[in-house]
Amino acid sequence: MFTVKGVKLSSIVGVAPAYTEDNLTNPIFNDSEDAEKYVKTVGVRYRRVTDKNTCTADLFVPAFNKQIELLNWDKSEVGILIVITQTPEYISPLQSIILQDRLGLEKTCLCLDVPLGCSGYIYGSFLISSLMQSHNIKKGILFTGDTLTKQASIKDRSTQPLFSDAATSTAFELDTTASDMFFDLGNDGSGFENIMVKDGGYRNRFSEESLKYVDKGEGVCLRGIDTIMIGMDVFSFAISTAPKTVNQLIIQYNLDFDSLDYFVFHQANMFLNEMIRKRLKLPVDKVPYSLYDYGNSASATIPITILDKIQNEIQEKPLKMIFSGFGVGLSWGAMYIETNNVVVAPIILV
Repeated sequence: MFTVKGVKLSSIVGVAPAYTEDNLTNPIFNDSEDAEKYVKTVGVRYRRVTDKNTCTADLFVPAFNKQIELLNWDKSEVGILIVITQTPEYISPLQSIILQDRLGLEKTCLCLDVPLGCSGYIYGSFLISSLMQSHNIKKGILFTGDTLTKQASIKDRSTQPLFSDAATSTAFELDTTASDMFFDLGNDGSGFENIMVKDGGYRNRFSEESLKYVDKGEGVCLRGIDTIMIGMDVFSFAISTAPKTVNQLIIQYNLDFDSLDYFVFHQANMFLNEMIRKRLKLPVDKVPYSLYDYGNSASATIPITILDKIQNEIQEKPLKMIFSGFGVGLSWGAMYIETNNVVVAPIILV
């Protein structure tokens, strides 16, 4: 558990593809009844899908440019850039370093990549705020996002109808009047095989075999370059870890449960998220969802949900919130934050 003092969240801007695919007409389902059942249970109707030439980095650029405009920041003031993504343009060099030049940031800007997924917004917020606090970095940008549709097999019912593409930019700055942020972070590498892409690294190098589909049964047919998700194991992990971590955070920092305005969870799927909400005994109106229109976009889901569902509130009045992310790693985290007049914009569609 960690506490960060004197850093405020100043702005959130999100970008998503304008092109959508409708799960009600998705050929991966057996018929319309099958499709309707999926949408009702999992919660995803529309998936945002980039074209083959658009990478995650291409979504970060308009998000950053809009944010700098809204905040009236000079690019030279940005002292740190952290990029959370599992889908960079290249294996090497770092995506953040490539973006430093593309965005026109100073060569002295600290650049870091963190290849986390669904817990990434929590970890990224901790990393950037704690580094800013410790080293007097006045302004920083956190990018979170993925183009997960490129990793989902078109023949896999567990991932293809679920994953969506999106990217977000969150601006932080030093502010001695900012309320403390609290974090609870954890990992369990014994479950690393539950969500993974097996081929393309240096344990299993890319080969012709990586492009061959293998039928795993139960509607799952994958290539080595596709995301594997062991649904029941992931479900068991999330349903036990997320509520426990949120409760630990509340108890450790003596937070007033009733005064919390929102609990914003990673948008895993509706059935799982509702189980978490019910275990925590949270009222429906305090747990927003963006799954229906934006699907599961890994580290981008928490800020996308804020922009989709509580944009007006977060920019108009102070809010007390808990964020919770959980997934690939296995990795999880929760954070408490008090926001005040956050600068936001409608989600940019490109």
